[in-house]
Amino acid sequence: MSSQWAAKRKLIYAIIVIIVVIIVVGVPLFLFFHKTPTCFDNAKNQDEKGIDCGGVCTKLCSSDISVPIVMWQRAFPVSFGVYNVVAYIQNPNVLTRVDDIGYVFRLYDKDNAMITERTGRTFLPANQAFAVFEAGIKTGTRIPTRTSFEFTEVPVWIQNTANYKEPSVVVENITFSSDSSLPRINASIRNLSFDSIRTLSAVAVVYDAADNAIAASRTIVENLAAKSSSSVTFTWPTQLPNPAVRKEIILRVYPVGVVL
Repeated sequence: MSSQWAAKRKLIYAIIVIIVVIIVVGVPLFLFFHKTPTCFDNAKNQDEKGIDCGGVCTKLCSSDISVPIVMWQRAFPVSFGVYNVVAYIQNPNVLTRVDDIGYVFRLYDKDNAMITERTGRTFLPANQAFAVFEAGIKTGTRIPTRTSFEFTEVPVWIQNTANYKEPSVVVENITFSSDSSLPRINASIRNLSFDSIRTLSAVAVVYDAADNAIAASRTIVENLAAKSSSSVTFTWPTQLPNPAVRKEIILRVYPVGVVL
């Protein structure tokens, strides 16, 4: 009987030793080698649809995204050898945006030889048409006849959170004058939201009778308070090449934390 008890006691001691070894050695090893899945670990885990995209990750997979549409890009003369350029872009993705992406404008002459290029960074708001604007591009004595625009990076698409709401902003009281002075647009931008807007870009585009864009200008509005308005003015140093028939002011609110 005593021999059986001794055997059981040895078994109990052995089990205790094994448990202690597991706790002392196994747990630290598990914690060392096991890494909690994240959206930045270059692995498809959690409920992700792809590697670090979809599911719980705010980054979206490319298969869920429609490519942004560049509707037109154009250079507008400001003075001799100086041009403003605009790309008019539509992001068809309803709930997805890009907070930072590089781009390049290139200007070409009548022989399709590149005159110059201008790089920059911008953001793509969700479900909006917007304008990317660059001012004061110098071309010397060469005249650009063609303008190209393209993104220089693969966009990182972010999904708007469920409680995100795009600020509501409208343009009011647009007036245009050019009879006795240089071309000028006056307007008012009203923030209908209950939150203030830190930075807002406004690009004015003027169209002729054939609905061709013939001039563009930009202004930046800072710290537009909730339920308030701000007057904006767009001017050009020379007369327009054709009579202005239609005026458009394209607004884009900078996302919180985005500074370009």
